[in-house]
Amino acid sequence: MGTSWPPTCPLFEDQAELFAALPFWDEALKAEPRLGQPPLPWPAWTREAWS
Repeated sequence: MGTSWPPTCPLFEDQAELFAALPFWDEALKAEPRLGQPPLPWPAWTREAWS
């Protein structure tokens, strides 16, 4: 406990779209630039399962 886990992988497409709309997103990117990596696409099987 008490361990901090910095983000090291990109967000998924839907997360990136949502988070970019939040008012604190620019500050978050300044604190952790790796969050701004190109987003990952959803796996094809996930899209098919939910459509």
